[in-house]
Amino acid sequence: MKTILYIEDNPANRILIGRVLGQDYNLLFAEDGETGLNMAVEHKPELILMDIGLPDFDGQTVGAMIRQIPELAGVLIIAITAWPEETAAEMVARYGFDGCITKPINVAEFPKQIASILSKKAAD
Repeated sequence: MKTILYIEDNPANRILIGRVLGQDYNLLFAEDGETGLNMAVEHKPELILMDIGLPDFDGQTVGAMIRQIPELAGVLIIAITAWPEETAAEMVARYGFDGCITKPINVAEFPKQIASILSKKAAD
């Protein structure tokens, strides 16, 4: 089972993602950037879903820090954000994320989006 780390400070969003993806993936949750960074190093997930607006470090900073760790070089990072789509896309590109999904997520489509992201990685 593939492991996904979701770095998100909002408990309701963590619960929602757990309900939507929990049966298909091994989910790990972090409520701030520092915890998420440590969990990424420890567990080496296939995918990191990350809120951009975190309480300690912003998501861009955490993403940039993850990209500096050689053993996490192949980990996909997808921003999950309520920012306007154009702004989010610009930030994602600037900080080396692999994509962006805007909030609120579409619970019917979200599992398909995640499966597609992970299948593209497997094909690489």
